[in-house]
Amino acid sequence: MALPRRQARPTLCSNQMQRRMTAIGVPARPGRNSVLMELAAELPAVVLSQFLGISPSTVTRWSGYACAPAAEYAGEIARRTDTMTRTTTSTDP
Repeated sequence: MALPRRQARPTLCSNQMQRRMTAIGVPARPGRNSVLMELAAELPAVVLSQFLGISPSTVTRWSGYACAPAAEYAGEIARRTDTMTRTTTSTDP
């Protein structure tokens, strides 16, 4: 026994999907940006460019965004730790 066939719906482009998700309260842009940042931090720019079909200059820019904050964050944590170590080991009354 064959199942009844339904006509396939046309596929949605990314703009249509984003509009639909926003309409129901799901912001798509932050998730997309988070995924791009994660991929840019883990993959070489050439690989990501070919994999996603994004221009190399765009991928290079995303790689810069992904790496710069981490380096700044690590430097800030190191400064905080160093400052805390100096204040806790000080012998001032």
